[in-house]
Amino acid sequence: MAWTLFLALLAPTATGDGHDRFYRAFYMDLAEGKTEQALAEYRELLTAFADDADHRAWVRVRVAACELKLGRKAEALKALADAASVEGIGESVRNALADVRGQLGGSPAVAKSDPPAKREMTPTRKAVEAGLRYLLQQQRVDGHWPSQREVQGKPVGLRGLETGMTALVLSTMHESGAFTRSDEETTRALDRAVVWLISKQDAQGRIGFSRGCEEWIYNHGLATHALAEIYATTRKPDLREPVSRAVSYILKHQNKHFGWKYEESGGLSDTSVTATMTYALLVAHRLAVDKRIDVEPGKIAQSIGWAQNWTNRATAFTNGRTGYEAPGDAGSRLRLLRDKNQFRSLPTMTAAGIFVRFAAGEDRQTRSMQQGTALLMEEPHLPSYTPPEETDPGKINFVYWHWGTRAMRLVGGPSWDKWKAELLRALLPHQEADGHWTPAGYWSPVGGRILSTALAVSTLIEAER
Repeated sequence: MAWTLFLALLAPTATGDGHDRFYRAFYMDLAEGKTEQALAEYRELLTAFADDADHRAWVRVRVAACELKLGRKAEALKALADAASVEGIGESVRNALADVRGQLGGSPAVAKSDPPAKREMTPTRKAVEAGLRYLLQQQRVDGHWPSQREVQGKPVGLRGLETGMTALVLSTMHESGAFTRSDEETTRALDRAVVWLISKQDAQGRIGFSRGCEEWIYNHGLATHALAEIYATTRKPDLREPVSRAVSYILKHQNKHFGWKYEESGGLSDTSVTATMTYALLVAHRLAVDKRIDVEPGKIAQSIGWAQNWTNRATAFTNGRTGYEAPGDAGSRLRLLRDKNQFRSLPTMTAAGIFVRFAAGEDRQTRSMQQGTALLMEEPHLPSYTPPEETDPGKINFVYWHWGTRAMRLVGGPSWDKWKAELLRALLPHQEADGHWTPAGYWSPVGGRILSTALAVSTLIEAER
């Protein structure tokens, strides 16, 4: 289940008290393993949410899941049938109902009462599930995912970016709906990753600071995004303080009226870091509005507006191409690549810039939006799994597809339909049997199979929202 679908369940029709109690019970259930206590709380909520079919059904689905964990199959069947009888429930709840029903062995009694819960495993969903399984298998015992790997006895990849890699995988799991599943092994794996990320926060609020690695700031942006999203869902009180401090550091690190780069308020900005920070601040703003972090929402909104200022400054007026550090430049260059002309220059920063513009509330009909969209839709810039050849630079770029998919989904319409079709054609046929994507793209040397797979899975999830 895509994560935005689950967030849609945070409906205004639910009372604040019932809403909070449900998610406290939800966290006790999945993250802490306190099944009995969670079940008692769910049972007290069975008469709540009279005007909210989704929440009313969710409570019953979770009762069924808890009963099943406790070995009481008959009670689980009854609760599941009760959930299936709720009319007008959304797809996300039907999917959750189907998951629990599958654990019960697809009971005919339940299946009969809930035919809509059956869902087709589309090629995209199959690819996502296989990719998630692969990523879970790569997690280290302490909870993190590495950014370096060993090839012929030598480390390959950028040292010091394991925090960002862990955050990226965690966000991907989060987007997939993994935090709403009843798979205890997955829950424990994700919980270890959250604990590991928090352990990397220092007294200044920085997450993943790595001396000697100037790109460490990506660690912080990605980790802030991941922890903020998880906090928005689980409502675990312990996350309030680390998320608040992480967001405060982002605001402090920004160059006044513009964006971010590696140094703290160092005067220089770049579009890549700026988009990454904006990605985190979008989630943080929702939390601030709900007074769930100790940061004023107005300061976050102002910060996103400054990010838009930087995007405007970095965009060429003539063609709408957003540069990395200057208007219309060729974008950031990866120092790990021996042949700088091995891959085609793609408008990655333009895609990231469109995302920032949408975050700031810019209308899609502005000149910059229209020019940027047209640039992404040019034939050479559409997603294509084209490896580099002697006479033709490659076009495999998972980071470009990540930002491009987020931007074009917001653009919508025929342009999005075209982009999505080309994206699926580029990604789906090239997944390996064990679920990973070969690190054959422009940014792949940074993190190998884990980076390529996490970006591919996250992009496919975004495409299916």
